[in-house]
Amino acid sequence: MSQQHKYASNYERQHVHAAMAAMVVSLLLHAGLVIFFPRIRWQVAAWYDTAEKAVAKPFMKVDRVELPAEPVAEPVADTIGNHAKGTGDVPGLGGDLAEESRQSELPPPESLAQPGESSEDWLAGENGAATMPEAPVVRMPWDARKEIIEIQDRSAAERMSLLPRKTIPRIDRSQVASDITCPINAGEIADVAGKPNATTWDQVPLPGNAEGLPDRMAGDRFDRPVDLSLLLGKRPGGDGRKPRSMGAGGYPDGIGTLRSIENLLKINVTTYTPLLDRDYGYFRLEIARAGASVLPVLPKDVLLVQDCSNSMASQRLHFCRTGMVQCIEGLLPDDRFNLVRFRERADFCFADWAANTVEKRNEAKPFIEGMLPGGDTDIFASLLRLLDAHQTPGRPVIALVVTDGYATRGVTRNSDIIGEFSRVNDGSLSVFTVSAMQTPDTCLLDLISYCNRGDVSLLKGGRWSIPEFMVAQLKEVSRPVLADLRFRFDSASHCEVYPVLTENLYLDKPLVLWGRYPRATRRFVMQAVGQAQAAKCDMVFDVNLDKADSSSDKTIRRTWAQQKIYHLMGQYARQKNPQLLHDMDETARKYRVRAPYAKQL
Repeated sequence: MSQQHKYASNYERQHVHAAMAAMVVSLLLHAGLVIFFPRIRWQVAAWYDTAEKAVAKPFMKVDRVELPAEPVAEPVADTIGNHAKGTGDVPGLGGDLAEESRQSELPPPESLAQPGESSEDWLAGENGAATMPEAPVVRMPWDARKEIIEIQDRSAAERMSLLPRKTIPRIDRSQVASDITCPINAGEIADVAGKPNATTWDQVPLPGNAEGLPDRMAGDRFDRPVDLSLLLGKRPGGDGRKPRSMGAGGYPDGIGTLRSIENLLKINVTTYTPLLDRDYGYFRLEIARAGASVLPVLPKDVLLVQDCSNSMASQRLHFCRTGMVQCIEGLLPDDRFNLVRFRERADFCFADWAANTVEKRNEAKPFIEGMLPGGDTDIFASLLRLLDAHQTPGRPVIALVVTDGYATRGVTRNSDIIGEFSRVNDGSLSVFTVSAMQTPDTCLLDLISYCNRGDVSLLKGGRWSIPEFMVAQLKEVSRPVLADLRFRFDSASHCEVYPVLTENLYLDKPLVLWGRYPRATRRFVMQAVGQAQAAKCDMVFDVNLDKADSSSDKTIRRTWAQQKIYHLMGQYARQKNPQLLHDMDETARKYRVRAPYAKQL
């Protein structure tokens, strides 16, 4: 290649590079103008748009504007002058009114002859008469304690909750509400504990400060405060209706008495304050009788329920029949009983409760001998049939159910059986379960008992130990003293206590509650109400946590967490709310406990 051709090629490449550099600089310059001077208007584009519009629509040209002809008004001064001369036609202006009236034979206007009468609404305007302002409305100050926000009808599913929501039972509001007060002290408990045995509730001594007087007034439920207008025989609002009729004791019908029994019971509180948990402390509360024989035993009704489906082998049913005979032999004299066998449906031995007599026990033995395996197992329908048994207020009903817990017919899902039966039962029937084999469905047996005031007894030995487990389970609940027991705690303490629905109070079975309280809480008030035959009884205790026994037992905290998980399982079985499963998993993770049956619900 020649030297000249080489220089030409280099020159061309330099031009290309220069052109590319110029393009880059131009792009950067225009981009900078657009970014840093966004408000610059491009006049060329605006002029082009205006010119285009001008061609499409020419300007309007106005040639001439004509105004409509209007009559010329006569000057006011000339009109008045003409009238003064007698030539005008405007009446009532100038001259003598009486003379003009005689000439025109018309009376003068009354408004010009004399002033009109004034009225009360002389200040009336276009919107009516002006009135004096009304007196300001006297409003009562807002009291947060009397207000409650309640969701009665849930119209949308709650899929996420940012803040924990506490569910409370529906409460009928009253104009008068009293606080929980503690009417008893430790000295009175010690005095009554040494008194002789009371065989009936009529012989139970009253507290020393209320001898011969009714204890505390309450409505039909312990969580319904008393309306004082009812005590006076009047209705609120003064509607003029007749007052309520007076019942026994000189009180209106529907108003009963709550008999205080704090002097017959005592509580033992043990606290545990973990080092790693800076927010909460935990307690174990046990309720026991004050003396060896101060509480009379209530007569009870017992349902002995036996699973007779194909899953129960003949040899296993043989030992179940033996245990059932031993159970009816161990009943107390005032008890009543009935026998139930179930497969696809439940069959009763007697049409009604049978008295505990030799004759009735002999009548029951052929029914027991006829319990043979066969058919499928419909546990849900059989449990619902138990609710057909007549229930006497104040007389506890105990159902001892012996089964393997496997439902093969009808409703078979555990959560449906547990939730629906617990909702319908609502604690009226106490269900105690005994497993008839070593590998039962513990989820159903455990939760159906927990949600219905009962307990579970799992078989640990062979089938020959079934009678022993049945008799032991029934013996623990053979002496009830309070039925339909319900607890509540004062809201100011922020205590969280489980189980919510407890067992009845028995002399031979301890009643234990597990609670959690904020570290700042130093005391709480607890009330329990139950039924003892025809008498409604309650007990109120003021617990001072500083004076309670302190313990280093970590199981108090773990047991509280397990009790909460069981409660959440029972709530999920009723409501099917996924948030409850989330709370259950969070509780298990935080307290490092196992959440049983989570995959079986």
